[in-house]
Amino acid sequence: MDWEDVQFTRFDPSESQLGLTSNAGAAEVTGIEADIAWLATDNLTLTGALTLLDAKLTEDFVQSLSTPTSQPDAPSGTRLPFIPEYKAYVNARYEFKVRSYDAFVNGNVSMVGSSYNDLFIAARQEQAGYELVNLTAGIGRDNWELRLLLRNLTDKRAELYRNAADFDSRITTNMPRSIGVSFSQKF
Repeated sequence: MDWEDVQFTRFDPSESQLGLTSNAGAAEVTGIEADIAWLATDNLTLTGALTLLDAKLTEDFVQSLSTPTSQPDAPSGTRLPFIPEYKAYVNARYEFKVRSYDAFVNGNVSMVGSSYNDLFIAARQEQAGYELVNLTAGIGRDNWELRLLLRNLTDKRAELYRNAADFDSRITTNMPRSIGVSFSQKF
């Protein structure tokens, strides 16, 4: 995709307490997306998805045209922020009977590559890639279902957002490992 008139929002309290939206010129995103669903047996379903992206500026970005500098804030070829080079997802669901009840076990893994938190070369930091694993098991019949949930099995602290614009650097992470039970009923 050739992307003209790219805009991005930047939070910098030294300039404003609100997000500032800037025009960054042109960019190019090349990549591929794919997904698959396979009914491996009558009881086992496997699904997956993959995205590979190369997203970068195709022209130099200079924040202030009124103050010319010898170096651009982000030169052509700079990776765009918040766009990882890859994302992948794999899911397996096995359904079976326990006497007269419908039961299932489900497991999935999601993988996200590293990305940057800003377009400005001087300010940007790399946000680490991560993998998350979830498990679910359930049993039900007719109009109700009881589920046991195990989210973030490996207790991974994924960097969802690294804020370096404020006076203190903060990292927003995903939820830690959590175990839960849910009950649903259709009326």
